[in-house]
Amino acid sequence: MKKLKDYKHSQLEKHKCLFFKNATVVSPDHNLLQAHLLIENGKIAFISQEEPSTPLPSEKLVIDASNFIISPSFINAHSHVAMNIFRDLAHQQQNMIHDLFFPWEKKLDPEIVTALSYPYIWGGLLSGTSTFADHYYFESGIVKALEQFGVKGLIGETTADLNGAFPSKENWNQTKKWIENWPYDRDKFVPVVAPHAGDSVSESLLKDIARFAKQNQLPLHMHLSQTAQELEFCLKNYNMSAVEFAEKCGVLGPNTIAVHLVSASDKDLQIIKDTGTVFGFTPVSEIIYERLPNFKKILELEIPFALGTDCAASNDTSDLISEMKVTHLLAQDRGYKNNLTQKVLASTTHRAAQAYGQNQWSTLKVGACADLVFFEKSLETLPVHIPQENLIFSQSSQNVKHVMVNGEWILFNRKSTKVDIEDLKQQFLSALKRYQVPIYASPQRK
Repeated sequence: MKKLKDYKHSQLEKHKCLFFKNATVVSPDHNLLQAHLLIENGKIAFISQEEPSTPLPSEKLVIDASNFIISPSFINAHSHVAMNIFRDLAHQQQNMIHDLFFPWEKKLDPEIVTALSYPYIWGGLLSGTSTFADHYYFESGIVKALEQFGVKGLIGETTADLNGAFPSKENWNQTKKWIENWPYDRDKFVPVVAPHAGDSVSESLLKDIARFAKQNQLPLHMHLSQTAQELEFCLKNYNMSAVEFAEKCGVLGPNTIAVHLVSASDKDLQIIKDTGTVFGFTPVSEIIYERLPNFKKILELEIPFALGTDCAASNDTSDLISEMKVTHLLAQDRGYKNNLTQKVLASTTHRAAQAYGQNQWSTLKVGACADLVFFEKSLETLPVHIPQENLIFSQSSQNVKHVMVNGEWILFNRKSTKVDIEDLKQQFLSALKRYQVPIYASPQRK
């Protein structure tokens, strides 16, 4: 029995049945510490601390995984992967959404968003992310980039009619037709309904979007109460908060991910709780762009949350491991300790998957997709007394050695098995040169 570190990708890729022995397992929905794991035809066929009681398939390859921590691979519950062109520009800024993003985004097209997506996807993959919930324009171009890397996508075409880069109700009609005739493999790419925000989508359009999502049992992903400006807009135009406006339009519910909630009041958060809406939390982005929401109240209300990194304008990395650590520390600082480690891990794995209706993604259960990340037990992370705590507080993206999606190695020894990274870098730089963004100067920049 050879150790996993002794194999080359070329030796493993031809095997559809892999039996990993003696791995350290990290899963928020399991109490396993050491386990044997069988992957067969892209699915988890067996997982247990005990040896299997029935014979395994004869064609299996037995691998010693004792030097690895195996976790469900991560789901980035909120991203805009094509916004790398804004990297570094959001720090100490105000009104970036309306003053910089919307005007510049009018220049976008499907070809350019493909090239602009490469850095953020690659950074996420290097930190164990196998799935990106993306909310942006020209999502067909973004799916193309995700396909190239072999990762999964929860795909939401931005819809808005009051403002934004392409405000139009007709765009929503086109998006509906696109979803109804979905051209992608649903085992890897799932359509998501994606109204932009409470101050960019009209009441009539938001109600239509909510009806469509419910009729077609689709997840709905929306920026909600993301800025003080959005709250002011809703109070002025509807005499209610952004959250109350969303509830009135039928948007909220268990299949809705409401992202940010920065300007949400205690009353608003109770509405989120009562409707079963999932909170999309991007703490680093929210601190950089404006401020955190009332996270203590969200935790006290036991509102389910899913973690994202947002974009390379208000975070600058797509590293969910560091995002988990920040989230855990913020919760601890607010005096919350109730199953905290499990909840933080779940927010990037099976809880995030459930929020988008994908119960078989990023979970260590028999029959689930083999979406896995392999952390090497390197000297600086030893010993591993409590694997869940070790992953959040000792591991980093540098310890991610392999990532598997549907049983296929898409990252092996920190190298993409699908694309030439140097080639993608040149494509990105070419796109960057074509659509150069001027440095945004404001009185707030220090």
